[in-house]
Amino acid sequence: MTNDAQTYSYSECGEMYSGKYASPEEAAAAYFRNGGKYSEVWVGLNCVPGHASQYVKADDICTLIEENAGDEVGEAAENWLGGLTTEDLEELKTMIGNWLHAKAPPDFYYVKELRQIPRSELTATGHLQPPEAGGRK
Repeated sequence: MTNDAQTYSYSECGEMYSGKYASPEEAAAAYFRNGGKYSEVWVGLNCVPGHASQYVKADDICTLIEENAGDEVGEAAENWLGGLTTEDLEELKTMIGNWLHAKAPPDFYYVKELRQIPRSELTATGHLQPPEAGGRK
C-alpha cells in the first residue's frame, strides 16, 4: 500500500471512512460541517493499494481448480497440479494479477495513523468556527 498523494478521511465509528482531504484537521472539520452528530471524529491517512496481483494467491487458485476437477472426475484429479514449481505459481500470479489490474484495478483504500479529533480542538486551532448559541456543541 502507498500513500503518495497524502489524503485523509473521516469516520464516525472508526470503521468506514469517507472523503479525501488535505489534512486530518480538514477531514475532521468536514465531518462537523456536514452535520456530524458526535463531539469527536476518527480521522486517518488514506493509503491506496498497490497492484492487484498482491491479492492473487496462486496456490489457492490451483487448489480450487483441482477441487473442481475432482468434483467431476473423482480421485483421478488428485494432485493434478502438484508438479507446478514455485516459478510456475509466480507466473500464474503475475498473469492473473496483470489481467485483473487491467480489468478492475483496486478502487478502495486502507486507512492508517488513526486518531480521534474533538470538535473543541478544531475550534481552538481555527479550523472550525464555534457553534452558534443554541446550536450543537
